[in-house]
Amino acid sequence: MLIQFSVTNFRSFYKKTTFSMLAGSDTTSLPSHVYRKIEDTPLLRAAAIYGANASGKSNLVAAMAWSKNFILLGNASPALQPFRLDKECLSSPSEFEYIFYTNDTCYTYGFVVDSQKVHKEWLYAATNSGEETLYERETLADGTVRVTLGETAKSHAEEAQFLHFLAQITRREQLFLTKAILEKNEKMRLYEEAESWFGDSLLIVGAEQEFLPIDMLIGFSAKFQEQLGRSLKDFGLDISFVRIGAEPLRNSELIPLDIREKILANPPPKKSVQSVPATATSPRCVILRENSDDLFIGKILTHRENRQGEDVRFELEDESDGTQRLMALYPLLLFLRGDLLEGGDHSRVVVIDELDRRLHTLLSQQFVKRGLGDSNDPLPTQLIFTTHDTNLLDLKLLRSDEIWFVEKDDFGATQISSLVEYNYPEGVNIEKGYLQGRFGGVPYLEELHLLTPEASHATS
Repeated sequence: MLIQFSVTNFRSFYKKTTFSMLAGSDTTSLPSHVYRKIEDTPLLRAAAIYGANASGKSNLVAAMAWSKNFILLGNASPALQPFRLDKECLSSPSEFEYIFYTNDTCYTYGFVVDSQKVHKEWLYAATNSGEETLYERETLADGTVRVTLGETAKSHAEEAQFLHFLAQITRREQLFLTKAILEKNEKMRLYEEAESWFGDSLLIVGAEQEFLPIDMLIGFSAKFQEQLGRSLKDFGLDISFVRIGAEPLRNSELIPLDIREKILANPPPKKSVQSVPATATSPRCVILRENSDDLFIGKILTHRENRQGEDVRFELEDESDGTQRLMALYPLLLFLRGDLLEGGDHSRVVVIDELDRRLHTLLSQQFVKRGLGDSNDPLPTQLIFTTHDTNLLDLKLLRSDEIWFVEKDDFGATQISSLVEYNYPEGVNIEKGYLQGRFGGVPYLEELHLLTPEASHATS
Protein backbone atom coordinates (compact mmCIF):
# COMPACT_ATOMS: atom_id res chain seq x y z
CA MET A 1 0.00 0.00 0.00
CA LEU A 2 1.12 3.54 -0.65
CA ILE A 3 2.14 5.46 2.45
CA GLN A 4 3.66 8.56 0.90
CA PHE A 5 4.81 9.96 -2.45
CA SER A 6 7.04 13.00 -2.86
CA VAL A 7 8.09 14.87 -5.98
CA THR A 8 10.45 17.81 -6.56
CA ASN A 9 11.09 19.88 -9.70
CA PHE A 10 8.74 18.08 -12.07
CA ARG A 11 6.29 19.93 -14.30
CA SER A 12 4.37 22.31 -12.00
CA PHE A 13 5.99 20.96 -8.81
CA TYR A 14 8.77 23.31 -7.71
CA LYS A 15 9.84 22.52 -4.14
CA LYS A 16 9.43 19.11 -2.56
CA THR A 17 5.71 18.28 -2.42
CA THR A 18 4.44 15.33 -0.42
CA PHE A 19 1.18 13.44 -0.82
CA SER A 20 0.34 11.17 2.11
CA MET A 21 -2.06 8.28 2.64
CA LEU A 22 -1.56 8.21 6.42
CA ALA A 23 -4.88 8.34 8.26
CA GLY A 24 -5.59 11.20 10.63
CA SER A 25 -6.64 10.94 14.26
CA ASP A 26 -10.34 10.33 13.47
CA THR A 27 -11.15 6.75 14.48
CA THR A 28 -14.92 6.83 13.94
CA SER A 29 -15.59 8.11 10.39
CA LEU A 30 -15.99 5.48 7.71
CA PRO A 31 -13.96 2.70 9.40
CA SER A 32 -13.94 0.67 6.17
CA HIS A 33 -11.78 3.41 4.62
CA VAL A 34 -8.87 2.80 6.97
CA TYR A 35 -6.54 -0.19 6.82
CA ARG A 36 -5.25 -0.81 10.35
CA LYS A 37 -3.29 -4.05 10.07
CA ILE A 38 0.07 -2.27 9.84
CA GLU A 39 1.37 -1.64 13.33
CA ASP A 40 1.10 2.06 14.31
CA THR A 41 0.47 3.02 10.67
CA PRO A 42 -3.24 3.28 9.79
CA LEU A 43 -3.52 3.91 6.06
CA LEU A 44 -6.30 5.55 4.10
CA ARG A 45 -7.95 3.57 1.34
CA ALA A 46 -9.07 6.57 -0.70
CA ALA A 47 -7.97 10.03 -1.77
CA ALA A 48 -9.92 12.52 -3.89
CA ILE A 49 -7.82 15.32 -5.38
CA TYR A 50 -9.58 18.57 -6.34
CA GLY A 51 -8.31 21.67 -8.08
CA ALA A 52 -8.90 24.10 -10.89
CA ASN A 53 -7.92 23.30 -14.45
CA ALA A 54 -4.13 23.54 -14.88
CA SER A 55 -3.62 23.52 -11.11
CA GLY A 56 -1.44 20.39 -11.18
CA LYS A 57 -3.81 17.51 -10.36
CA SER A 58 -2.89 15.58 -13.46
CA ASN A 59 0.78 16.44 -12.94
CA LEU A 60 0.71 14.51 -9.65
CA VAL A 61 -0.58 11.46 -11.53
CA ALA A 62 1.96 12.12 -14.29
CA ALA A 63 4.79 12.20 -11.72
CA MET A 64 3.77 8.76 -10.48
CA ALA A 65 3.38 7.43 -14.02
CA TRP A 66 6.72 8.85 -15.22
CA SER A 67 8.68 7.53 -12.25
CA LYS A 68 7.01 4.10 -12.43
CA ASN A 69 7.83 3.82 -16.12
CA PHE A 70 11.42 4.90 -15.50
CA ILE A 71 11.79 2.33 -12.71
CA LEU A 72 10.37 -0.62 -14.62
CA LEU A 73 11.63 0.09 -18.13
CA GLY A 74 14.58 2.41 -17.66
CA ASN A 75 13.01 4.57 -20.33
CA ALA A 76 12.83 8.32 -19.72
CA SER A 77 9.96 8.77 -22.13
CA PRO A 78 8.27 11.16 -22.28
CA ALA A 79 11.28 13.34 -21.56
CA LEU A 80 11.77 14.57 -18.02
CA GLN A 81 10.14 17.98 -17.61
CA PRO A 82 11.53 20.17 -14.82
CA PHE A 83 9.71 23.20 -13.41
CA ARG A 84 10.01 25.87 -16.12
CA LEU A 85 9.13 29.04 -14.22
CA ASP A 86 12.46 29.23 -12.41
CA LYS A 87 15.69 29.29 -14.43
CA GLU A 88 17.62 27.41 -11.75
CA CYS A 89 15.20 24.48 -11.99
CA LEU A 90 15.95 24.01 -15.68
CA SER A 91 19.48 22.93 -14.83
CA SER A 92 18.59 21.13 -11.58
CA PRO A 93 17.64 17.45 -11.21
CA SER A 94 14.20 16.15 -10.29
CA GLU A 95 13.51 13.95 -7.29
CA PHE A 96 10.93 11.21 -6.72
CA GLU A 97 10.41 9.15 -3.56
CA TYR A 98 7.91 6.45 -2.60
CA ILE A 99 7.23 5.01 0.83
CA PHE A 100 5.10 1.88 0.53
CA TYR A 101 4.17 -1.26 2.42
CA THR A 102 4.12 -4.76 1.00
CA ASN A 103 4.57 -8.26 2.44
CA ASP A 104 5.08 -7.05 6.04
CA THR A 105 7.84 -4.65 5.03
CA CYS A 106 7.88 -0.87 4.67
CA TYR A 107 10.13 0.29 1.84
CA THR A 108 11.48 3.74 1.07
CA TYR A 109 12.70 4.08 -2.49
CA GLY A 110 13.74 7.24 -4.29
CA PHE A 111 16.08 8.76 -6.83
CA VAL A 112 17.40 12.09 -8.09
CA VAL A 113 17.67 12.35 -11.88
CA ASP A 114 18.08 14.79 -14.74
CA SER A 115 18.19 14.30 -18.52
CA GLN A 116 21.81 13.16 -18.35
CA LYS A 117 22.15 10.86 -15.36
CA VAL A 118 20.81 9.45 -12.13
CA HIS A 119 22.57 11.48 -9.42
CA LYS A 120 21.45 9.49 -6.40
CA GLU A 121 19.27 6.50 -5.57
CA TRP A 122 18.33 4.75 -2.34
CA LEU A 123 16.35 1.77 -1.08
CA TYR A 124 15.60 1.18 2.61
CA ALA A 125 13.48 -1.47 4.31
CA ALA A 126 11.81 -1.48 7.72
CA THR A 127 10.28 -4.50 9.46
CA ASN A 128 9.29 -5.26 13.05
CA SER A 129 12.92 -6.16 13.71
CA GLY A 130 14.21 -2.75 12.64
CA GLU A 131 15.21 -0.57 9.69
CA GLU A 132 18.10 -1.19 7.33
CA THR A 133 19.72 0.19 4.21
CA LEU A 134 19.47 -2.18 1.25
CA TYR A 135 21.63 0.06 -0.91
CA GLU A 136 22.56 3.64 -1.66
CA ARG A 137 23.81 4.67 -5.09
CA GLU A 138 25.70 7.69 -6.33
CA THR A 139 26.91 8.60 -9.80
CA LEU A 140 30.36 10.12 -9.58
CA ALA A 141 31.74 13.01 -11.64
CA ASP A 142 33.49 10.62 -14.03
CA GLY A 143 30.19 8.82 -14.77
CA THR A 144 30.90 5.67 -12.78
CA VAL A 145 28.19 4.32 -10.50
CA ARG A 146 29.05 3.62 -6.87
CA VAL A 147 26.66 1.45 -4.85
CA THR A 148 27.00 1.07 -1.09
CA LEU A 149 25.36 -2.12 0.14
CA GLY A 150 23.57 -2.65 3.44
CA GLU A 151 24.53 -5.23 6.04
CA THR A 152 22.11 -7.88 4.74
CA ALA A 153 23.62 -7.84 1.24
CA LYS A 154 27.15 -7.73 2.65
CA SER A 155 26.47 -10.83 4.74
CA HIS A 156 25.99 -12.90 1.57
CA ALA A 157 29.42 -12.82 -0.06
CA GLU A 158 28.41 -14.23 -3.45
CA GLU A 159 25.43 -11.95 -3.66
CA ALA A 160 27.48 -8.89 -2.64
CA GLN A 161 30.08 -9.69 -5.27
CA PHE A 162 27.42 -9.91 -7.96
CA LEU A 163 25.81 -6.62 -6.85
CA HIS A 164 29.12 -4.80 -7.00
CA PHE A 165 29.64 -6.16 -10.52
CA LEU A 166 26.14 -5.04 -11.43
CA ALA A 167 26.89 -1.55 -10.17
CA GLN A 168 29.91 -1.36 -12.49
CA ILE A 169 27.82 -2.11 -15.58
CA THR A 170 24.86 0.10 -14.61
CA ARG A 171 24.75 3.08 -16.97
CA ARG A 172 24.77 6.50 -15.37
CA GLU A 173 21.37 7.29 -16.88
CA GLN A 174 19.88 4.04 -15.58
CA LEU A 175 18.53 3.17 -12.15
CA PHE A 176 20.33 0.45 -10.24
CA LEU A 177 16.95 -1.04 -9.31
CA THR A 178 16.00 -1.12 -13.00
CA LYS A 179 19.24 -2.91 -13.84
CA ALA A 180 18.49 -5.41 -11.08
CA ILE A 181 14.96 -5.91 -12.41
CA LEU A 182 16.10 -6.44 -16.00
CA GLU A 183 18.84 -8.82 -14.88
CA LYS A 184 16.28 -11.35 -13.56
CA ASN A 185 18.97 -13.03 -11.49
CA GLU A 186 18.19 -15.14 -8.44
CA LYS A 187 20.72 -13.08 -6.47
CA MET A 188 18.40 -10.09 -6.73
CA ARG A 189 15.97 -11.52 -4.18
CA LEU A 190 16.43 -8.48 -1.89
CA TYR A 191 14.83 -6.24 -4.50
CA GLU A 192 12.12 -8.50 -5.86
CA GLU A 193 9.42 -7.25 -3.50
CA ALA A 194 10.11 -3.60 -4.29
CA GLU A 195 10.08 -4.30 -8.01
CA SER A 196 6.90 -6.34 -7.71
CA TRP A 197 5.10 -3.49 -5.98
CA PHE A 198 5.80 -1.08 -8.82
CA GLY A 199 5.02 -3.69 -11.46
CA ASP A 200 1.94 -5.37 -10.00
CA SER A 201 0.46 -3.25 -7.22
CA LEU A 202 0.71 0.34 -8.49
CA LEU A 203 -1.93 0.73 -11.23
CA ILE A 204 -2.09 4.14 -12.93
CA VAL A 205 -4.73 5.10 -15.51
CA GLY A 206 -4.75 8.37 -17.42
CA ALA A 207 -7.85 10.38 -18.27
CA GLU A 208 -8.19 8.80 -21.73
CA GLN A 209 -6.46 5.51 -20.95
CA GLU A 210 -7.83 1.99 -20.66
CA PHE A 211 -5.96 -0.06 -18.08
CA LEU A 212 -6.88 -3.50 -19.43
CA PRO A 213 -8.54 -4.14 -22.83
CA ILE A 214 -12.13 -4.87 -21.89
CA ASP A 215 -12.74 -6.99 -25.00
CA MET A 216 -9.79 -9.26 -24.17
CA LEU A 217 -11.08 -9.76 -20.63
CA ILE A 218 -14.52 -10.68 -21.96
CA GLY A 219 -12.92 -13.09 -24.42
CA PHE A 220 -10.73 -14.64 -21.72
CA SER A 221 -13.31 -15.11 -19.00
CA ALA A 222 -16.98 -16.06 -19.09
CA LYS A 223 -17.08 -15.11 -15.40
CA PHE A 224 -15.85 -11.60 -16.16
CA GLN A 225 -18.39 -11.29 -18.98
CA GLU A 226 -21.19 -12.24 -16.58
CA GLN A 227 -19.93 -9.88 -13.85
CA LEU A 228 -19.70 -6.97 -16.27
CA GLY A 229 -23.22 -7.47 -17.62
CA ARG A 230 -24.68 -7.78 -14.13
CA SER A 231 -22.83 -4.71 -12.88
CA LEU A 232 -23.89 -2.54 -15.81
CA LYS A 233 -27.50 -3.29 -14.88
CA ASP A 234 -26.73 -2.52 -11.23
CA PHE A 235 -25.35 0.84 -12.34
CA GLY A 236 -28.72 1.62 -13.90
CA LEU A 237 -27.88 1.00 -17.55
CA ASP A 238 -30.50 -0.77 -19.69
CA ILE A 239 -28.06 -3.38 -21.00
CA SER A 240 -29.17 -7.02 -20.67
CA PHE A 241 -25.75 -8.57 -21.21
CA VAL A 242 -22.40 -8.09 -22.95
CA ARG A 243 -20.52 -10.53 -25.15
CA ILE A 244 -17.96 -10.89 -27.93
CA GLY A 245 -19.70 -11.46 -31.25
CA ALA A 246 -17.30 -13.80 -33.04
CA GLU A 247 -17.09 -15.20 -36.57
CA PRO A 248 -14.47 -17.26 -38.45
CA LEU A 249 -11.45 -15.10 -39.20
CA ARG A 250 -10.81 -16.58 -42.65
CA ASN A 251 -14.08 -15.28 -44.08
CA SER A 252 -14.50 -12.15 -41.96
CA GLU A 253 -14.59 -8.67 -43.43
CA LEU A 254 -14.04 -6.91 -40.09
CA ILE A 255 -10.39 -6.29 -40.91
CA PRO A 256 -8.58 -5.89 -44.27
CA LEU A 257 -7.45 -8.99 -46.18
CA ASP A 258 -3.73 -8.29 -45.77
CA ILE A 259 -4.05 -8.17 -41.96
CA ARG A 260 -6.13 -11.36 -41.96
CA GLU A 261 -3.48 -13.15 -44.01
CA LYS A 262 -0.70 -12.04 -41.65
CA ILE A 263 -2.61 -13.37 -38.63
CA LEU A 264 -3.43 -16.65 -40.37
CA ALA A 265 0.20 -17.07 -41.34
CA ASN A 266 1.35 -16.46 -37.74
CA PRO A 267 -1.55 -17.60 -35.57
CA PRO A 268 -1.58 -16.90 -31.81
CA PRO A 269 -1.15 -19.85 -29.42
CA LYS A 270 -4.08 -22.00 -28.47
CA LYS A 271 -6.38 -20.84 -25.68
CA SER A 272 -5.48 -17.21 -26.27
CA VAL A 273 -7.10 -13.85 -27.01
CA GLN A 274 -5.19 -11.28 -29.04
CA SER A 275 -6.15 -7.65 -29.49
CA VAL A 276 -6.31 -5.99 -32.92
CA PRO A 277 -6.32 -2.17 -32.58
CA ALA A 278 -8.80 -0.07 -34.53
CA THR A 279 -7.67 1.56 -37.76
CA ALA A 280 -9.16 4.13 -40.10
CA THR A 281 -10.87 1.32 -42.03
CA SER A 282 -11.60 -1.31 -39.36
CA PRO A 283 -12.95 -1.43 -35.80
CA ARG A 284 -11.16 -2.65 -32.71
CA CYS A 285 -11.35 -6.43 -32.58
CA VAL A 286 -10.00 -9.50 -30.81
CA ILE A 287 -8.66 -12.75 -32.25
CA LEU A 288 -9.79 -15.84 -30.35
CA ARG A 289 -8.29 -19.29 -30.58
CA GLU A 290 -9.49 -22.26 -28.58
CA ASN A 291 -7.91 -25.73 -28.60
CA SER A 292 -8.48 -26.24 -32.31
CA ASP A 293 -6.62 -24.62 -35.19
CA ASP A 294 -9.64 -22.47 -36.04
CA LEU A 295 -9.29 -18.73 -35.52
CA PHE A 296 -12.20 -16.41 -34.77
CA ILE A 297 -12.46 -12.65 -34.79
CA GLY A 298 -14.95 -10.65 -32.78
CA LYS A 299 -15.84 -7.36 -31.15
CA ILE A 300 -17.88 -6.25 -28.15
CA LEU A 301 -21.64 -6.38 -28.51
CA THR A 302 -24.18 -5.15 -25.98
CA HIS A 303 -27.75 -6.45 -25.88
CA ARG A 304 -31.09 -4.93 -24.91
CA GLU A 305 -34.74 -5.90 -25.10
CA ASN A 306 -37.04 -3.90 -27.34
CA ARG A 307 -40.67 -3.09 -26.52
CA GLN A 308 -41.76 -6.41 -27.96
CA GLY A 309 -39.42 -8.33 -25.65
CA GLU A 310 -37.03 -9.19 -28.47
CA ASP A 311 -33.26 -9.13 -28.20
CA VAL A 312 -31.52 -6.24 -30.00
CA ARG A 313 -27.74 -6.02 -30.26
CA PHE A 314 -25.57 -2.91 -30.38
CA GLU A 315 -21.90 -2.40 -31.14
CA LEU A 316 -19.68 -0.76 -28.55
CA GLU A 317 -19.35 2.32 -30.76
CA ASP A 318 -23.14 2.76 -30.48
CA GLU A 319 -22.91 3.18 -26.71
CA SER A 320 -22.56 6.56 -25.04
CA ASP A 321 -19.15 7.89 -24.05
CA GLY A 322 -20.18 7.47 -20.41
CA THR A 323 -21.04 3.80 -20.86
CA GLN A 324 -17.76 3.15 -22.64
CA ARG A 325 -15.85 4.97 -19.89
CA LEU A 326 -17.58 2.95 -17.16
CA MET A 327 -16.77 -0.30 -18.96
CA ALA A 328 -13.12 0.77 -19.31
CA LEU A 329 -12.94 1.48 -15.56
CA TYR A 330 -14.72 -1.72 -14.54
CA PRO A 331 -11.58 -3.94 -14.26
CA LEU A 332 -10.18 -1.46 -11.73
CA LEU A 333 -13.33 -1.81 -9.67
CA LEU A 334 -12.77 -5.56 -9.55
CA PHE A 335 -9.18 -5.00 -8.45
CA LEU A 336 -10.35 -2.79 -5.61
CA ARG A 337 -12.90 -5.36 -4.49
CA GLY A 338 -10.42 -8.22 -4.71
CA ASP A 339 -12.24 -10.05 -7.50
CA LEU A 340 -9.17 -9.98 -9.78
CA LEU A 341 -6.58 -10.60 -7.08
CA GLU A 342 -4.99 -14.03 -7.19
CA GLY A 343 -2.29 -15.24 -4.83
CA GLY A 344 0.53 -13.34 -3.16
CA ASP A 345 0.14 -9.85 -1.75
CA HIS A 346 -3.34 -8.53 -2.57
CA SER A 347 -2.29 -4.92 -2.12
CA ARG A 348 -3.37 -2.70 -5.02
CA VAL A 349 -3.05 1.06 -5.43
CA VAL A 350 -5.38 2.27 -8.18
CA VAL A 351 -4.66 5.82 -9.39
CA ILE A 352 -7.15 7.33 -11.84
CA ASP A 353 -6.85 10.73 -13.48
CA GLU A 354 -10.26 12.36 -13.90
CA LEU A 355 -12.43 9.60 -12.47
CA ASP A 356 -15.58 11.53 -13.35
CA ARG A 357 -14.62 12.06 -16.99
CA ARG A 358 -17.80 11.49 -19.03
CA LEU A 359 -19.51 9.87 -16.03
CA HIS A 360 -22.75 11.04 -14.44
CA THR A 361 -22.14 12.14 -10.87
CA LEU A 362 -24.22 9.26 -9.48
CA LEU A 363 -22.06 6.76 -11.37
CA SER A 364 -18.93 8.35 -9.90
CA GLN A 365 -20.42 8.07 -6.41
CA GLN A 366 -21.33 4.43 -6.96
CA PHE A 367 -17.86 3.63 -8.29
CA VAL A 368 -16.28 5.01 -5.12
CA LYS A 369 -18.78 3.28 -2.83
CA ARG A 370 -18.44 -0.09 -4.52
CA GLY A 371 -14.70 0.14 -4.86
CA LEU A 372 -14.16 0.79 -1.16
CA GLY A 373 -17.05 -1.25 0.24
CA ASP A 374 -18.24 -1.14 3.84
CA SER A 375 -16.37 -4.05 5.44
CA ASN A 376 -14.90 -3.66 8.91
CA ASP A 377 -12.03 -5.85 7.70
CA PRO A 378 -11.14 -4.04 4.46
CA LEU A 379 -8.76 -5.26 1.79
CA PRO A 380 -5.35 -3.58 1.42
CA THR A 381 -6.50 -1.70 -1.68
CA GLN A 382 -6.45 2.05 -2.29
CA LEU A 383 -8.30 4.32 -4.72
CA ILE A 384 -6.64 7.64 -5.54
CA PHE A 385 -8.32 9.87 -8.11
CA THR A 386 -8.48 13.41 -9.43
CA THR A 387 -11.89 14.90 -10.06
CA HIS A 388 -13.97 18.04 -10.58
CA ASP A 389 -17.17 16.37 -9.31
CA THR A 390 -18.06 18.41 -6.24
CA ASN A 391 -20.91 16.03 -5.39
CA LEU A 392 -18.23 13.67 -4.08
CA LEU A 393 -17.33 16.27 -1.43
CA ASP A 394 -19.54 14.49 1.05
CA LEU A 395 -18.24 13.41 4.46
CA LYS A 396 -20.63 10.47 4.32
CA LEU A 397 -18.76 9.27 1.22
CA LEU A 398 -15.19 10.33 2.03
CA ARG A 399 -13.29 11.14 5.22
CA SER A 400 -11.91 14.66 5.67
CA ASP A 401 -8.33 13.31 5.49
CA GLU A 402 -9.17 11.68 2.14
CA ILE A 403 -9.97 15.02 0.47
CA TRP A 404 -7.09 17.00 -1.07
CA PHE A 405 -6.95 20.40 -2.74
CA VAL A 406 -4.42 21.46 -5.36
CA GLU A 407 -3.68 25.03 -6.43
CA LYS A 408 -0.85 27.13 -7.81
CA ASP A 409 0.90 29.92 -5.94
CA ASP A 410 1.68 33.33 -7.40
CA PHE A 411 4.74 31.91 -9.17
CA GLY A 412 2.90 29.01 -10.85
CA ALA A 413 4.07 26.25 -8.50
CA THR A 414 1.61 23.58 -7.42
CA GLN A 415 0.84 23.22 -3.72
CA ILE A 416 -1.38 20.60 -2.14
CA SER A 417 -3.27 20.54 1.14
CA SER A 418 -5.71 18.24 2.90
CA LEU A 419 -9.12 19.18 4.22
CA VAL A 420 -8.00 18.25 7.74
CA GLU A 421 -5.58 21.19 7.65
CA TYR A 422 -8.48 23.67 7.59
CA ASN A 423 -10.62 24.90 10.46
CA TYR A 424 -14.29 24.75 9.60
CA PRO A 425 -17.48 24.53 11.68
CA GLU A 426 -18.90 21.08 12.34
CA GLY A 427 -21.67 20.25 9.90
CA VAL A 428 -20.48 22.76 7.28
CA ASN A 429 -21.36 22.00 3.67
CA ILE A 430 -17.94 21.03 2.28
CA GLU A 431 -19.06 21.25 -1.34
CA LYS A 432 -20.41 24.77 -0.89
CA GLY A 433 -17.33 25.86 1.02
CA TYR A 434 -15.06 24.53 -1.70
CA LEU A 435 -16.96 26.32 -4.47
CA GLN A 436 -16.76 29.54 -2.45
CA GLY A 437 -12.98 29.18 -2.35
CA ARG A 438 -12.75 28.45 1.39
CA PHE A 439 -10.29 25.58 0.84
CA GLY A 440 -8.51 26.83 -2.27
CA GLY A 441 -8.19 24.80 -5.43
CA VAL A 442 -10.83 26.71 -7.44
CA PRO A 443 -10.32 28.85 -10.54
CA TYR A 444 -10.17 32.64 -10.21
CA LEU A 445 -12.81 34.08 -12.50
CA GLU A 446 -12.94 37.66 -13.65
CA GLU A 447 -16.25 39.47 -13.28
CA LEU A 448 -18.63 37.85 -15.72
CA HIS A 449 -20.15 41.19 -16.76
CA LEU A 450 -16.87 41.98 -18.50
CA LEU A 451 -17.73 39.25 -20.99
CA THR A 452 -21.18 40.54 -21.92
CA PRO A 453 -21.80 42.15 -25.33
CA GLU A 454 -22.70 45.46 -23.62
CA ALA A 455 -19.39 45.59 -21.71
CA SER A 456 -17.50 44.64 -24.84
CA HIS A 457 -19.19 47.46 -26.77
CA ALA A 458 -18.55 49.94 -23.96
CA THR A 459 -14.82 49.25 -23.97
CA SER A 460 -14.41 49.29 -27.73
